[in-house]
Amino acid sequence: MNLKFSVKIYILLLLCLSIIIGINVVSNWQFAKVKGGITKTGVLQTVLHNHRNSDMMHDALRANVLTALLEAEQKQLQNEKTLAENASRHAKRFREALAANRTLAPQLNEKASGKLTEIEASFPRYIQSAETIISLAFKDLPAAHQQRSAFMENCETLQKKMDEFNNLIEGDVAHEEGTTRAHIEFFAMLASIPVLLLTIVALVTVSIMIIRSITIPLSHVTHLLNANSEQVSGTSAHL
Repeated sequence: MNLKFSVKIYILLLLCLSIIIGINVVSNWQFAKVKGGITKTGVLQTVLHNHRNSDMMHDALRANVLTALLEAEQKQLQNEKTLAENASRHAKRFREALAANRTLAPQLNEKASGKLTEIEASFPRYIQSAETIISLAFKDLPAAHQQRSAFMENCETLQKKMDEFNNLIEGDVAHEEGTTRAHIEFFAMLASIPVLLLTIVALVTVSIMIIRSITIPLSHVTHLLNANSEQVSGTSAHL
């Protein structure tokens, strides 16, 4: 079937339009993935920020305890109130950071959420142990020293759990960032396809039009030459 040039162009345009619509559907789906990945990464970054704050408070409480023991040995009793206030402030910030992550726990994977629960379970024992030693240090230093080994054990146990939680969240952040980056690259590739298709259609159309602008006059000239040739041949035959 010999179709007109304009019909062929319309068919080509319709084909490209169908492809573009299909790409648009896939692009919307891909964009939703990108958006979800960015949101998830933001949540994980917030969790990591809160966790690092709690880790700093964990270290600050340990420093409070060791400072209390040292100053009690040096008979610097005037610092007892300041140390107790500092420990109370650090414990409060520690508690707030854990509470902030608890609100985000539903968005964490099961393993990370479980590790956060373990940290929360160890937290009260660590705080109580720290407050007990700071309180005893300026009243009964030998008794405070007896509590030190238990405190350090609680400190190390909690630190181990916090390090494991930190590694889990950092791993999730790296995974989400990598996945989101891949989705963005794929989305960018999809976005370039319609432009490429339209460019190809435009080039093909222009090329065909240029070719036709050359071939049609040539065909017309050839037709005229053939007609003249036939006329001359006919005249010669009559003669």
